[in-house]
Amino acid sequence: MLKRLKLGTKIGLGFGFILLLLVLGAVSGYAGLTTVGHGLKSYQEIARDISLAGHLNASMLSVRMTIKEYLISPNDITLKSVNVNIQKTRAILEQAKQVMTSDERTQLIRKSFQSLAQYEASFAKVSQLISDMRYLKETQLLPNGKKMSAAMSALMKSSYEEDDTVVLFFTAKVQENLLGSRLLTAQYLNSSRESDYNSALKLMTDLEAKAEDLEMQLSSKEGVELLRTYLASHKGFTQALKNVHKIVISRETLLREKLIIIEQRIEIYARNLYQSVQKEQDLLGPELYDVQYSSVMKLLLITIAALIIGITFSFHMTRSITDPLKRAVDVAHRLAKGDLSIDFQVEGHDETAQLLQALHETAESLKKMVGSINEA
Repeated sequence: MLKRLKLGTKIGLGFGFILLLLVLGAVSGYAGLTTVGHGLKSYQEIARDISLAGHLNASMLSVRMTIKEYLISPNDITLKSVNVNIQKTRAILEQAKQVMTSDERTQLIRKSFQSLAQYEASFAKVSQLISDMRYLKETQLLPNGKKMSAAMSALMKSSYEEDDTVVLFFTAKVQENLLGSRLLTAQYLNSSRESDYNSALKLMTDLEAKAEDLEMQLSSKEGVELLRTYLASHKGFTQALKNVHKIVISRETLLREKLIIIEQRIEIYARNLYQSVQKEQDLLGPELYDVQYSSVMKLLLITIAALIIGITFSFHMTRSITDPLKRAVDVAHRLAKGDLSIDFQVEGHDETAQLLQALHETAESLKKMVGSINEA
């Protein structure tokens, strides 16, 4: 086939074929790099999503820790810390909502938003209950406790001055139980233990009987008035203690049945979100490696094929040019030596074939000329 082509066409085809192989290699390399680039971009997005899921877990942990601090020491500083951490958690969810688009993760983020809203509302109720309890403590428990102690102290002083040892004895008993009750009440406010409440309430109930015993021993008008002041404060203190107990029960119920359950639910959503992204990462990693390996192998195979085909094509094209040229040189040398017995077949239509054809015609013309001279 190559013998029928012109020399310039053969050279042009050779360069064109080499360029074609280069283009194929470049296209294959570009396609592989593009695929790997997209994979790396996806991998970066997955790494970002994993980071967001981790931040969500860490943020919820911070919320839980600050709520525990608030429950231990309820004040404006710890309350602000809780609200700040809840807002940080919401901001992380907002960011995740913008970048995570799969149906599974969108559902998890939506559920997390709903649970966080319920969590915030439940905490607001807990905070209000704590505020109510603090209000009762400051406006009822502490003032009435001080009034009861003041009344008993005044009664003890009065009975001492009057040298009324019987009243002094009963007053001391009341004062002793009163101090114990106030200590247990303070302990209950810090611990919220039911046993502390029952002990404090029992002492307050016992104080009623002791106050009745004391009342039977009083004879002075001043002593009776002091006891009345004590009994009024005792009633207010006891009622406030019961109200505080109701608030504590409501608070503990909210913590147990709302906050803790919602915390666990959000943690499950965050963990599922993390596992979803992690699963995609685990699948994408080997897939990306396979794509990269496949691209490299394709490029290597194309390069090897290009070398083999290029060498084979170059070899045949070179022979298609050099072999006729060698024949032409040989014919020219024989003609130069006067050898007119040359007889050969010319194949092809390229320049070397035309050269051989011209030499053949020259040899034939010389034969005819020599024959004509010999006949003359």
